[in-house]
Amino acid sequence: MGENETFSFKKRKEGDTWNYVLRGRLNTATTPILERELTNTVLQEEKLVLDFHGVEYVSSAGLRLLLSMHKKMKEEQGMRLQGVNQEVEEVLEMTGFIHFLNIEVSE
Repeated sequence: MGENETFSFKKRKEGDTWNYVLRGRLNTATTPILERELTNTVLQEEKLVLDFHGVEYVSSAGLRLLLSMHKKMKEEQGMRLQGVNQEVEEVLEMTGFIHFLNIEVSE
């Protein structure tokens, strides 16, 4: 498990899919923790699910990481964000990310 005082994640692999449950704030201080993990673990032929139920905030650094991973995964279905809350959804909408990322909004 990766940790910072304002961010943590848990991971598990199911078949060819890596599932990451994220908690806290994805900002300039915490994004490098997740970036190192994803860069060292997830391969292009695998799928990636980022569970955003516990993500309170995403900064521009977090958005850059999402864009980078989207490109690395080669196809739109290679990476999915699930449980995106209203605040994070608004950021994704304002930046245009909502149009190319595979996103499931939480109810």
